[in-house]
Amino acid sequence: MRVWVRYAQGDTAMRRIYIALRHRARELGSIECRLWTPVRPSFLAEGGWAPEAMILIGRGDKAETDRSALDIPAVYVDVTPYDRKRRPAPEGWTTVANNEGQIGRMAADHLWKLGLRRFCLLNQGWIGIQRPRSGGFIDALAERKCTCDDLVELTSHRPFDESDGPGPLRIVEHLQQLPRPFGLFATSDAVAELAVDWCKLAGLRVPQDVAVLGAGDDPLYAPHANVPLSSVHLPYWEMGRHAIDQIVHVMASTGNAGAKALRSKLGDRLHPPQKSIKLSPIGVTERSSTAGAYTSDELVAGMIAKVREDQHCQITVDDLTWMLDVSAPTLYRRCRAALGVSPSRYIQQVRVNRSVRLLRDTDGSLAEVALRCGFSDQASFTRAFKRLTGATPGDFRTS
Repeated sequence: MRVWVRYAQGDTAMRRIYIALRHRARELGSIECRLWTPVRPSFLAEGGWAPEAMILIGRGDKAETDRSALDIPAVYVDVTPYDRKRRPAPEGWTTVANNEGQIGRMAADHLWKLGLRRFCLLNQGWIGIQRPRSGGFIDALAERKCTCDDLVELTSHRPFDESDGPGPLRIVEHLQQLPRPFGLFATSDAVAELAVDWCKLAGLRVPQDVAVLGAGDDPLYAPHANVPLSSVHLPYWEMGRHAIDQIVHVMASTGNAGAKALRSKLGDRLHPPQKSIKLSPIGVTERSSTAGAYTSDELVAGMIAKVREDQHCQITVDDLTWMLDVSAPTLYRRCRAALGVSPSRYIQQVRVNRSVRLLRDTDGSLAEVALRCGFSDQASFTRAFKRLTGATPGDFRTS
């Protein structure tokens, strides 16, 4: 089966999805994927390779026209972030996408669990996938009775808008007026990197005065920013795998003999057929941009500092009660009031967050990561990781 893969535009996310779908195609067998873009459809046939189906990563009208000219079935992977209008999926196409609202909600939940109670949002305007992403963030905070400053709405300036010269200064001036500390969610890592620069111009320290959280966990931005960025990790690996499985179902439904045979052979090893798939984010990769202690309770702030200073991840609740000269019930009660979790669960969160960074930025085995993060073995690490992130360490690393 020959599947033609098209990018609407090239970026890191689309390449990661393409790598995943190629990997899945090899895993299933009988599927040949080619990335030829941009080309004329007639060139494919002239070159001796006539595609039987198309996977389009990101929206592109020309690709839709080409698919129609070839009269082949298709799957659409929706990862276009900056369209001014939220364009619907191509009519009749099976669609694989992120659950954008859940990305915003995960960002709000992460910043809230750090002890922050004041927040602001920075996006590229309420356009494209940023609308549900921003809406999920604000809705999750509203449920906690928290308000959020929308920096673009308040200053009338969007990041990357070069026609508005004084725009960044207006954002800087607004940031200077905000009570500290506060959390800032940027709807992409590129915007988060700009947010860090603007915070510095405002005289704000990252992460001491403001915790900056991005989205996408882009390897070109997040680990290598001036202040390494914490970021919501998106399921690009699963998007690619779902796209291949769905193209098999779509081809089989149109009578393709090879696809029907493959589906019959693989059975429940394929993801089931769905017209619209929305995948939830996997977790937050925590780096320096959110590595502060954000609570007015000095006892809890001291606990946070002690846990974060423990580079070998060996500290226990008993150690904390001794270091802070406090009873276990008192520490439990005040930690629950300030952070919403028990001291033992907070320790586990910090260890899992540290493991997320190691999984993302190093090549150590899962067992090595488990030991470095204070877990007794890989099995206990996997249980804790899945309970807090919803994914296994292996799933996270390949995504």
